[in-house]
Amino acid sequence: MDLHSAKTRSKAIITLGFSAILVSFVALLSIWMINVFNNEKAFQDITNAQQETQQILIIRNAILRRIIALHHMSIMDDLLDLEKEKKDFLKFSNIFLAEQKKLLNHPKTGQEKLAWDRLRKTLNKSSHAQNQVLQMILSEKQDKANKLLLEEVIPMQDVFETEISHILAVQQKNINDKNNEITHRFHTTYWLIGLFGGVAILLGAFTIYIVRYTSRTEDALLEQGNRVRELYKVSAMAGLDIDAQINEMLILGCRLLKLEIARVCRIDKEKDDITFLYVRAPSEYNINVGTTMPLHKTFCSITFASDETIAINDTTTTKYTDSAYYEFSRFESYIATSVSVYGKKYGTINFSSRLPREHAYTDRDKDLVSLIGSWVGLALERQLSQEEIYVAKENAEIANKAKSAFLANMSHELRTPLNAIIGYSELLIEDTTLAENQTIKADLKNISDSGHHLLTLINDVLDLSKIEAGKMEFVLQKTEIAPLINETIETFRPCLQKNNDELIINYDNNPGHAMVDPTRLKQALMNLFSNAIKFTKNGTITITVNTSKRKNKPWITIQITDTGIGISAEDIAQLFQPFRQVNTDVTNKYGGTGLGLALSRRMCHMMGGDISVESEKGKGSTFTIWLPLY
Repeated sequence: MDLHSAKTRSKAIITLGFSAILVSFVALLSIWMINVFNNEKAFQDITNAQQETQQILIIRNAILRRIIALHHMSIMDDLLDLEKEKKDFLKFSNIFLAEQKKLLNHPKTGQEKLAWDRLRKTLNKSSHAQNQVLQMILSEKQDKANKLLLEEVIPMQDVFETEISHILAVQQKNINDKNNEITHRFHTTYWLIGLFGGVAILLGAFTIYIVRYTSRTEDALLEQGNRVRELYKVSAMAGLDIDAQINEMLILGCRLLKLEIARVCRIDKEKDDITFLYVRAPSEYNINVGTTMPLHKTFCSITFASDETIAINDTTTTKYTDSAYYEFSRFESYIATSVSVYGKKYGTINFSSRLPREHAYTDRDKDLVSLIGSWVGLALERQLSQEEIYVAKENAEIANKAKSAFLANMSHELRTPLNAIIGYSELLIEDTTLAENQTIKADLKNISDSGHHLLTLINDVLDLSKIEAGKMEFVLQKTEIAPLINETIETFRPCLQKNNDELIINYDNNPGHAMVDPTRLKQALMNLFSNAIKFTKNGTITITVNTSKRKNKPWITIQITDTGIGISAEDIAQLFQPFRQVNTDVTNKYGGTGLGLALSRRMCHMMGGDISVESEKGKGSTFTIWLPLY
């Protein structure tokens, strides 16, 4: 081989070698950058999962607070307190809607999407039920609101809690998958470094830098991922109450931070003291739950006053060496943050040791303590909310039992003597020895009429109570409408003659049949006929029976139209509310209790129908019974 050939070959070898080194370097650098980018994305995904957990807990708290506000509103009489609770309800509704919008806008796939779809349906049902309760409360239907709150809203909250736990489990699985991806990518990086290391001698220094940087990044990511996974495990632990979960969280914090003392403290600024709510510490330190200490002598005063996480590696090297904080507690290292409950500072959570810190606290340590503090704050909110809901439920059940017992007792206590009074008065009316004494006979008739009126009132109250409790029985059967109306009209013939009212009846050619309870329909008709006659003197009452369509369904309509005193537009809104009448003057002049229309409409609802009204002050009214055509 000649010199030229040797030089050419050497140059080719050098060029090839340098090219190989350069290509190896570029390939290694490219793969490293891709892995760094993917790992940073994975870290961001883990961080997003943390934020999503916070939003989930905020939503859960907002729903609990809405339920509590609804309960408070349902038992309040004071309008100012009611308005305050309404504002709280709306405030937490806005929080709920804002956080829900953020969560539902996050892209989701697979198992996570299925879980969120179920949760979205539950949230919609819960919101709808809560809004119904609010409308009932604002319409002064407290009993019905309490019933809906107990039977639908609170049980739906239990379903919501179950679905939230499932979502947390799905998120934990996603985090595990992310950690596995990170580990796999770094294993690939090490393999490539080992493979190309032999040919990248000229770039060895840079390769060493890459290895060190990659190692640090991997350690940080794995540590952060493991910490988040541990936090999820505690948050999703089944079968643990809130106290046990908080204690488990303190144990986890001590283990991750390598500290032996952890405390959750409630702070009372006015009394200048702190109370240990939860404690994790060796028994020889004599730090116990329930201990109260002066606030100004503890590091908690510094933590509570700050909006950031406080971290002290070695107290003896800081300005606190000669302070009352150190003299009182003797903590050498300390890391803590404030805890907020319902948006206000409530206390602190701190981890400490009586030995100096070997390695300085990192930003990841501060983030961990801050995350635990936020979780503990939400857990305390949930605990307080659950206690309030439990008390509210107990009170509602006691009140409901008392109401049922009272009505049952009233039914017996009032009906028995009242029937006796009515019976004896009617016997006396029939007594021939008194028949000629018109004054006594009129008085006895007044007694009998008043007794019947009072008995009707008692029956109406009990019927309304049965409907609200869902205990009124309806026997629906195919019923011909015209004969039932004729039978009811005959009952009121004397009253029509007494008021000098004209009765007009208009039947469709074939009104048809309806699936109704004849007794209850007759009761509703009697209430409407009675009102029409009561408020119409020397006028006309028209009964019209037709078939028509409403919401694309066939209906039988029974219209009772009078030319009486009529109803103003503002009074129509409260017309069907129990015990409500249009105004005091009407009550004083015509009498009545305000139960008839409310009871009639609810009975029609129970038969699948409704009652509507059209009226104008001074021109009469038209009440329409809607019944589904059979």
